[in-house]
Amino acid sequence: MPPSSPKKKEFKRGLGLTFKFSAAVIGLILVAMGLVTLVVHFRVREALLSQMQAKGLTVARGLASNAAEALVSSDRLILAELVDKVVRQEPGILLAALTDTQGVVLAHTDFKNEGHPYAVPEAFAAKKVSSGAILYYASVGEPCLDFSVPIVLEGKSGENKKNLGTAHVVYLLSPLQQTIYQTLTYIFMIAAGGIVLGIIMAFFLVRRITQPVRQLAQAAETIGRGDLDQKVVVRSRDELGQLAVTFNHMTANLKQAQADLIIKERLQHEMEVAREIQSILIPKKTPDIPGYSVGMMYRGAEEVSGDYIDFIPVKGDRWGIW
Repeated sequence: MPPSSPKKKEFKRGLGLTFKFSAAVIGLILVAMGLVTLVVHFRVREALLSQMQAKGLTVARGLASNAAEALVSSDRLILAELVDKVVRQEPGILLAALTDTQGVVLAHTDFKNEGHPYAVPEAFAAKKVSSGAILYYASVGEPCLDFSVPIVLEGKSGENKKNLGTAHVVYLLSPLQQTIYQTLTYIFMIAAGGIVLGIIMAFFLVRRITQPVRQLAQAAETIGRGDLDQKVVVRSRDELGQLAVTFNHMTANLKQAQADLIIKERLQHEMEVAREIQSILIPKKTPDIPGYSVGMMYRGAEEVSGDYIDFIPVKGDRWGIW
């Protein structure tokens, strides 16, 4: 008993094109949204920080300008009103202070600091000094910005300037961070909506692409079973449409080739039958004629020839050769 031939491994289907294309498109959308979110985050943070710095410097310069005359007259009451007014009218300000040229506090939001050297609030530790008149503190609790502007008294001509001290305005960064958080929340909501919309669009787009491929695969399977009348409907004018047209041409050519092969096999069979009949009609041996040596050779011009040969005995010793 001959050994059985090993079975061919059948195709084991894995993930479909719809899933692969959808996953790729969704991945690209997620990466794009992530990059956009990061860029927007840094841009928004830089813009808001620049806006806060400009605003803080403006407030500190206004405080320094208003405090110049009060420092000349040493009116502590006006100085206290100025720092309190700044804190009340500007949200996000932790404190305001005015110091003399020696750094001694003349007016402070917390009056307990008056008469003492101006120092960074105990809750904060100085990390770095930025360019210009802005001190940045990394808070033990939260970060803040200290805007320091010199208090200058200008003469009537504008040339004789006298330094009277420094105006300090400390801003908390928590409002800035809150604004950034709210902005990022909106960005994430928009990004989530974009991702959902992108997933839906990717699904329908990929399905539109893979549907003709699936139809071609089904048509190929039908043709593999011998049905050469199978046709693929051409629904697009792109590469997939061209592939469908080529597939239909291939099917028509296979059908024609199959018909030609059947005709050829039929003719070949008829020629073999005719050759067998002709071989039967041709004599198998030559006759013995006294005084003659007779030989015979027959070869048809094609598979079957119309020529014929035979030896016919006549009366007596006579022979007819045809």
